[in-house]
Amino acid sequence: MNYLKEILAFENWKRFNSAINKSDICLWYALMSIANRFNWKEFNIPISELMLSSRLNKSAIYRSRNKLKQMGLIDFKERSGNQSTIYKVNSVSEIYGTQKY
Repeated sequence: MNYLKEILAFENWKRFNSAINKSDICLWYALMSIANRFNWKEFNIPISELMLSSRLNKSAIYRSRNKLKQMGLIDFKERSGNQSTIYKVNSVSEIYGTQKY
């Protein structure tokens, strides 16, 4: 994935999707930044780190990640015990294409 291309596609996409809110956007940007560092592969991250990165509280992260998953923007797998959730960020440009203003 191309980081800039994905951000531009997301910015265009969110203009036409009123269901997305500020928390969803903050979480998506935080996950995108982390995914970029992991070369777009699946990654696991502790919820505490995600809270710092996104500036969201735990319940907002849980709500937003479920919403982002329903929209097809991310995927995640919760694991048992103290293991961190595994995340994968999906390509906005591949899923929704490039929308024009």
